[in-house]
Amino acid sequence: MPAAVFDAMGTLFDLEPLRGRFVRAGAAPDALELWFARTLHAAAALTLAGSFEPFPRIAEATLQSVLAQRGLDPGRAREIVAGLGELEAFPEARAALARLADEGFELLVLTNGSRENTRTLLRRSRLDGYVSRIVTTEDVGAYKPHPRPYRFALEQLRRPAGAVTLVAAHAWDVAGARAVGMHTVWISRLERRWPLPIAPATAAADLEEAAALVLSSAGDAP
Repeated sequence: MPAAVFDAMGTLFDLEPLRGRFVRAGAAPDALELWFARTLHAAAALTLAGSFEPFPRIAEATLQSVLAQRGLDPGRAREIVAGLGELEAFPEARAALARLADEGFELLVLTNGSRENTRTLLRRSRLDGYVSRIVTTEDVGAYKPHPRPYRFALEQLRRPAGAVTLVAAHAWDVAGARAVGMHTVWISRLERRWPLPIAPATAAADLEEAAALVLSSAGDAP
């Protein structure tokens, strides 16, 4: 059975609804991107330093910093971060996962987010029936793009890296998967242009196009 791995936040689930929470707290709309980038940077920094904290704690701490820098009340951070549990799937997500499942793919979600929140999002969006399991950075005490989360996902799938494709909307995530030998598809709708000074990944405009690319490359897997 072939397999594919999907990132969650920004890939399967749209962060855009959080923007309204930032605006209601008095922040400019672009504070969403600043906060999310800072959260990912903090998670990677803790991993490099040999430490680990749950994603919700990192997200709240970095948001408090963003709000304070803009002269806003850091106490609003918790209510904004709570919005991570109410994200909606991208409109084409169900069709993309269904297509792969119908073709016999085992689908796994690999996320920096918490297992509880990811399970809630999948259930609310009715995507849980397509996903065999959720792997989070909590399982290995290291955040993507460290190799450990990807290797653990491969262990759960019981497949070699070259037989699995990661689909993600973040180039750094693609780079992490590529480093352990996985195939990759980069969804370009967030970053628009490949942002890393390494060879660009195979690109898709959305999840449906990504699913088609995963299917087309399945025959190359060992």
